[in-house]
Amino acid sequence: MSPGSTLRWRPFAPVVVLHPATKVRRQFNRALLDTGGDHSVFPERLLVALGLAPLPAAGHQIVWHGVSYPVRFAQVELVLTDGAEEFRWNPIVGFSAAPIPYIVLGQSGCLEIFNVTFFGKDQYSEIERNSAFPGTSN
Repeated sequence: MSPGSTLRWRPFAPVVVLHPATKVRRQFNRALLDTGGDHSVFPERLLVALGLAPLPAAGHQIVWHGVSYPVRFAQVELVLTDGAEEFRWNPIVGFSAAPIPYIVLGQSGCLEIFNVTFFGKDQYSEIERNSAFPGTSN
């Protein structure tokens, strides 16, 4: 890819988010594995769609294109799978109305419990659980 190119590879992974009790679910084909993201963040509309009760406000904000958006948190069940291996766990993740074009899987709620290897030239990522992983896998 040339330095002036506007097309860039991003490390995306499919993710399923579920209500931990009712198992109401939504699937997303593009969640960014964001090593610079403090939190894992989903669209705010999912709080209602999944029937989640947000935790008390913690005062967190996302600044997107110069505008601040509040972040609310709730516990969910997340599933990452490539069709052969599956990881399930119940993190607390953020929800925001910020118009971010994709789900962000950041350190808290996701990357802190995985070892991720990025193969930039070949444009793929490998994810494996680490010793902090609290969920189940097959």
